[in-house]
Amino acid sequence: MSWYITAVGRPMPVLEAVTAQANAVTCMEPEQSIKATVVAILGQALAAYPPGAAVRVKASGSQSTGHDGKDAINSLELNIEPLFGFVE
Repeated sequence: MSWYITAVGRPMPVLEAVTAQANAVTCMEPEQSIKATVVAILGQALAAYPPGAAVRVKASGSQSTGHDGKDAINSLELNIEPLFGFVE
């Protein structure tokens, strides 16, 4: 299974958007727990931004089975990019 979340805007609305996107997809364990941890990390990171800042968030992950057919292999990517010169 794989998942992808993204949003652009002010920090707290971005957090709300990516949280909703993450909650819309249910994954197998341990991927589900990894995705929940990513959302928690995003919450901490975005809370540190000034409210008027603009950010772009992208996060994705996937889980597959190892060669033995049993072990889970996970990949994860997370990016928080501050956007300067943002005009509304």
